[in-house]
Amino acid sequence: MIAFHQLSIYTLRALHVHRNVARHCIWKPTTSLHILFNRLRAQSNLHPKLERSYPSNKKVYTMKALKNLGDTVVKSGAWKKLVDPSASRGKTEWPKSKADLEKIGVRLDYDGPVVQNGVTYHKYQCQPNAGKVPSSIKDWREANGGTHAVMASIYVKKDSTKEEVQLAIDQAVKAVSGA
Repeated sequence: MIAFHQLSIYTLRALHVHRNVARHCIWKPTTSLHILFNRLRAQSNLHPKLERSYPSNKKVYTMKALKNLGDTVVKSGAWKKLVDPSASRGKTEWPKSKADLEKIGVRLDYDGPVVQNGVTYHKYQCQPNAGKVPSSIKDWREANGGTHAVMASIYVKKDSTKEEVQLAIDQAVKAVSGA
């Protein structure tokens, strides 16, 4: 009998595919390949990374629209609004105009001051806009609960410079955009 670690990844994938097909077909799932796969898997400790190497059904959203969000905020001069917010908690701080909301596709809602390690930050929630937005943001919005779903939380240090604001936005958006 072949040792489990001697099987190639292609053989394992073929066995895995056959196993999944067997579950949903008319014949019994106790075919020889299914039994072999289960015996080999039971005899060895299949490495977790090897199991996760199969393609998953989870969709990865590449947010090209968010890639330059930090640059857009800095170039428009809105970084000053984020350092010293004028909006009340739960209201949109940036962007304000309808054209900008559609063009950018997301908004930054102010969520109040937060103190971490003795430093005061202004917390903003990056949320998708309603209506006409870029397709990647629209797909994310539909899959994650609509316009009130939080894509990322952005922490802007009180009295920070525009470079620090851009860095804070880029770091927060990086987790969502996959960039």
